[in-house]
Amino acid sequence: MTNRKQYELLTPLDASGESYMTLVVAPSHRTTAVDTLLEAVDQIQIDSGDPLHMLGLDGWKTLTAAEQQVLEQ
Repeated sequence: MTNRKQYELLTPLDASGESYMTLVVAPSHRTTAVDTLLEAVDQIQIDSGDPLHMLGLDGWKTLTAAEQQVLEQ
């Protein structure tokens, strides 16, 4: 619970706008090069996770079939 008097003293400095998810999209026809790249990104996250943050990514997740259907609509 916040202290109401202290809360009223706060002044917003700025407000964030909409935030979009970054998607990495691979071609539906998988090649050895695409598989190698995706495996490398998977391995980076498994090993340390932080290098993805330097790329502006908070994490890496392979979409489920249901999530893919939602994006295709």
